[in-house]
Amino acid sequence: MILADNAIPPQFHIVADAAYGLHTNVMIPYPNKGHLPDELDRYNNIHSSTRMVIERTFGDIKNRWLRL
Repeated sequence: MILADNAIPPQFHIVADAAYGLHTNVMIPYPNKGHLPDELDRYNNIHSSTRMVIERTFGDIKNRWLRL
């Protein structure tokens, strides 16, 4: 399993959505239950933007494989 101990070197992280549990090397957004402090809200916005880039990249890769 990718989240097993020592499967991911400590300097690397996986950017995941809130469906994943908190793990040492998994970055998930802070739960937005009401109002978040500005720095946590900013983190969630950057996290979301990063995930969108990754999801678009996977979509592009899937589309390229269809053409082969």
